[in-house]
Amino acid sequence: MITAIVPIKDYHEPYLRAAFASLFGQTRPDWRAIAVVEPEDLTVFRALLADELRDARVALVANEGRKLAGAINTGIRAATSEFVAILLADDLWEPAAVAVLGREIAAHPEVDFLHSA
Repeated sequence: MITAIVPIKDYHEPYLRAAFASLFGQTRPDWRAIAVVEPEDLTVFRALLADELRDARVALVANEGRKLAGAINTGIRAATSEFVAILLADDLWEPAAVAVLGREIAAHPEVDFLHSA
């Protein structure tokens, strides 16, 4: 299983929706997502992401650090999976991204860091 860390601060709503849609469109369903927002924005994002948060794979947490690095670290700490990946709020994952990562993790258990080009 892989957890997508989705740090959100400044966003364009259609892009944010598309980013989450790219997760829901994965060919392998055993992913998780943690949206990390500033503490003062929790209420806004609970409403904005209400549909996505109905899925048990998606969680919303408050940033415990500073800026983007703090959000990523907060998401990593909140993850329950061995592997995490970053999904920025204006990016998309290919439909087979989780399947490819899962296959590569299984094929190379000695590896603890994967990246794409």
